[in-house]
Amino acid sequence: MRALQTLIMYAKGMAWFRGVDAVELDDVAAVLPFVLRGKLLPNATHPRFDVGAERELSTDTVSWLADLFAQSCRQYDALGRDTDDEVAALLREFDRGLDGLPALEASRRITAVEAQLRRIATVGKLYGRDFDDVIALKYLHQRYTAYVRWQELRG
Repeated sequence: MRALQTLIMYAKGMAWFRGVDAVELDDVAAVLPFVLRGKLLPNATHPRFDVGAERELSTDTVSWLADLFAQSCRQYDALGRDTDDEVAALLREFDRGLDGLPALEASRRITAVEAQLRRIATVGKLYGRDFDDVIALKYLHQRYTAYVRWQELRG
């Protein structure tokens, strides 16, 4: 928690020194390696560090963290999460509320949530990028299931 608070504070400071009103990705990228240094350490025995320039990253933690963040950003862009985030769409649908929602529509939403969980499960390995999605989908499934049960009990 302290590392996250430190990251936010220093990123805001970077934005302020640049004369910008809002924190941008470049501000986070500039301070993140220094905030996480000592908290995240590379596994020197990983095969990635067996060749050339990659070997140097195993001893230079700041560069390794900067490279790790840059790779994460590239992967995020490659996945198109800004434009195609089906879990975010399901969360927006839930945010409209459950008041007056027919049980049939809630059941349809449960099916959509389960379909997203199956899509993630078919990959075969749960990647870190999917963790928040799985937690959000679990939450939606519990809420919709409880709502359908409540509708059934009400008669």
